[in-house]
Amino acid sequence: MDSPKSENDKKVILVIDHVATELSLLSIVLESRFEVKLEKCAAKALRLLEQQPVDLILVAIEMPGMSGFEFLNRIRRKPQLVSIPVIALSSRQEPNIACYALKNGAARCLAKPVTAGVLLQKIDELLGFTENPGAEPVRENVQRAFPLP
Repeated sequence: MDSPKSENDKKVILVIDHVATELSLLSIVLESRFEVKLEKCAAKALRLLEQQPVDLILVAIEMPGMSGFEFLNRIRRKPQLVSIPVIALSSRQEPNIACYALKNGAARCLAKPVTAGVLLQKIDELLGFTENPGAEPVRENVQRAFPLP
C-alpha cells in the first residue's frame, strides 16, 4: 500500500479512543507534525480505513463495543491493512495486556497516560524517522490548549 499523503504532505495518523478528552489530548500532541484523524468507535474506524489510508494507528484497548484487541484482530486479517503499524494504548498496566496486544499485531503497547515525548519517539521509530524534530511544536500546542493563569 502506498503511503497516504495529506494535502499538506504530513503523515496521517488515525487515533481511536472512546474518551473525548483522550482524543483531544492526543490530537494536541500530534497535530503539529501529523495529519490526525479522530474516531470514537473502532467499527467506524474500520470503515474509515477502507476508504482513507493512514500511515499509523493509535488504538485504545479498553473501549465499549469493539475493543482494541478485536480491532487489531480484524485489521490483521485484511491484506490492505496488515502493514499499517499500530500502537495500542491501555489504561491497565498489566504485563499480560501488552503481551496480548503485541501477540495480536500491535507494533507497540503503551500505558496511559503516555507522555508526549515517549509517544512521539515510538511513532518516529515506527514511521522510520531518523531525527526527532523536537518537542517545541508539541509544547506550543499544549500551552495554547491549556494556558497557565
